[in-house]
Amino acid sequence: QIDYAHHLFEAISALATLEVVDRPLLEKLLASANPDARAFAARMVGRWHDRIESPLELLRSKVADSHPRVRLEAVMACAAIPQPQSIVVAAKVVPTEKDGWIDYAFRQAVQHLAPIWRPAFERGDLQFDNAVELAGVLSESGGEGLVDSLKRSFSSSDLNGQARVEVLENIL
Repeated sequence: QIDYAHHLFEAISALATLEVVDRPLLEKLLASANPDARAFAARMVGRWHDRIESPLELLRSKVADSHPRVRLEAVMACAAIPQPQSIVVAAKVVPTEKDGWIDYAFRQAVQHLAPIWRPAFERGDLQFDNAVELAGVLSESGGEGLVDSLKRSFSSSDLNGQARVEVLENIL
């Protein structure tokens, strides 16, 4: 029996050595039944994020994957993508079963991406999908100061109507 996932893994590995990005092949590996293949593909999304379209969409389901190694690699890949939305995708790991390695990777992602996501969050430009994921990010980032900052932003006259509503939603 031919191990298709292994051949995909070898193909992506060869392309990675040459720094040649192949999104269709990467998508096949991300959908593999083999968790090692999915984990490696998640890692490659982080490495190639600047050369593939919508890398966070590729990682969104992998952060909540059934296998812990895939979740770990997906969280680390999110941390490599310098976009405010990266923390929203990484936070999808919060309600899943975690181990010490995943906890550590998530904590590092929150801290590493803080200069990127915090300003967007404080402006009301960043929304989390649910309160559990937001609470996970806030607990790893020292949320007290952030909530105070949000309160100051809400009281400011610089916010327009919709941004003001979004800041209030984040406070709540």
